[in-house]
Amino acid sequence: MPQNVILPGPAPWGFRLSGGIDFNQPLIITRITPGSKASTANLCPGDVIVAINGLSTENMTHNDAQERIKAAAHQLSLRIERYVNISLHTCKPTSPTPHQAIVPGTHPQEQD
Repeated sequence: MPQNVILPGPAPWGFRLSGGIDFNQPLIITRITPGSKASTANLCPGDVIVAINGLSTENMTHNDAQERIKAAAHQLSLRIERYVNISLHTCKPTSPTPHQAIVPGTHPQEQD
């Protein structure tokens, strides 16, 4: 379910973006700067940006997206899709993460 996120201006916004039509990938937030406007707005790594300031990102190149984000002065409006099992209010998983297997010899408390 898409959600709208408004970040008050001016920049910096506090997130890193990857993808674009030129990479045959959707525009995805890959990193959030702790304490940033993006962090305060509860954006999360993995969020897919489907619109920037009301304009669909479906056919947008990475550079076009960067330019539209840079052009936002007073506020940045993002429409995002969150496809992973993450709370809409935090970037924490809504269910426990399965335990990972420990490879022998790699656990800090293991001894040879």
